[in-house]
Amino acid sequence: MVERLIGWRVVADPASLDELEGMSLRFAPDDALVLGDAEVAVHDPHAIVERDMGWVSLPMAEQRALDLIASHASFEVSPDRPVLVQGMVAGLPVKVYLDGNQGIFIIAAPFGHELEERLGQ
Repeated sequence: MVERLIGWRVVADPASLDELEGMSLRFAPDDALVLGDAEVAVHDPHAIVERDMGWVSLPMAEQRALDLIASHASFEVSPDRPVLVQGMVAGLPVKVYLDGNQGIFIIAAPFGHELEERLGQ
C-alpha cells in the first residue's frame, strides 16, 4: 500500500548535500529529498530548502522490488547497495531505492495508486 513520504527538498551545492544528516535520496548532484520531519541544515548560503510532501512510497522486500523491476522497468539495477535508480516502471516515472533488505518505489503523489494498480500490489 502506498504511504505518504514526508521530507525536505534541498537544492544546493553538491558538497553541501554530501554533508546532510538523515536519509537523503539524491535525485541529481545538486538535488536531494531528505526524509523526515526534522528541519534540514545546509551549509550553502544559496541553498533552496522547502518542505516537500509531493511524494509517496510503495515499500516492499528487496527481492520483490527486483522482480518487479525486471518485469516492468526500462532500466537495470546496479549490484551496489544502497542504490537509487530512476526511470519508467509500468509506464510511470519512478525512483527506486534499494538498501539490501527492502525496496522502496517512490513516485509523485498523484500517481501512487496508479503505480500500485499497475504493479498488482
